[in-house]
Amino acid sequence: MQIVGITWWLLVGMFGWGAGIGFLISLWVGRRVTASRQGEAVWWEPLIRGVAALVGVVVLPLLTGVVVVVITFVAYRVGWTKPLPYLAGIGFVFLFLLAGWILWIAYKPRST
Repeated sequence: MQIVGITWWLLVGMFGWGAGIGFLISLWVGRRVTASRQGEAVWWEPLIRGVAALVGVVVLPLLTGVVVVVITFVAYRVGWTKPLPYLAGIGFVFLFLLAGWILWIAYKPRST
């Protein structure tokens, strides 16, 4: 029973680590795209920005999280498991900060 709990802890943490990397990549790409665009705005630019934001905030972190979980299984099969708990801990910190940020945005006091 203890190994099942450790496995779930490791998988959730590794997913959080991968999601954190995907989120940082999407922020970096978003900053590069918005910094390089200068000139007139066209009518379809808000649509492209919305799709890019959706991909950057939802799809990319989920995909990188799944990829990191797969890499975790591969690393376990090869026998390279020493850094995995530390990376999982970093992933939990990211998930905690992300949940705190979402809750702060949702429930922050309104200024009058």
